[in-house]
Amino acid sequence: MNKTGKEKTLFFVKPYIEPQKAAEIIGYMNYMLTESKFSILGSFDVDNLSLSVWKEFYSQIRPEYPDVFEKMTKSFASSEYGLIGEVIEGKNIMTRVRYILGPRIIEDTDPVQIRSAQKYGLYNNPEKESYKTVAHASTEDSLKKDFRIFAREGIISCFA
Repeated sequence: MNKTGKEKTLFFVKPYIEPQKAAEIIGYMNYMLTESKFSILGSFDVDNLSLSVWKEFYSQIRPEYPDVFEKMTKSFASSEYGLIGEVIEGKNIMTRVRYILGPRIIEDTDPVQIRSAQKYGLYNNPEKESYKTVAHASTEDSLKKDFRIFAREGIISCFA
């Protein structure tokens, strides 16, 4: 968080989402954030990342969920689509973006989660695998690493 009380987050649609749907998700996220002040510091639409980059990006998952880690990183790296995303800044932006995206694991009996999931939760994912959420939004714990990796890959300037 900077002196103005604003924080930044890296937000992107995961690479197994077709580009037109990914653009709709980005547009909807921006629309949902318009009621409060936020800034888009940068946006990107790039080719997919390599398996080694995905493994580095999601390395924190490996120790606790090694099977999910392997399945997820291979799935992402082999996807035919690229990444569409933004670096967003605003007050409590991480919490707001993650709230709009909805929960990572959807309970079929909760109508609020189901409504959220219809657009942004588990997309085209009948197995309800938690890694199949449609988008990534950095947390306080992952922000510096996320920015470092995306900057090194030439996707964003380093905003952290």
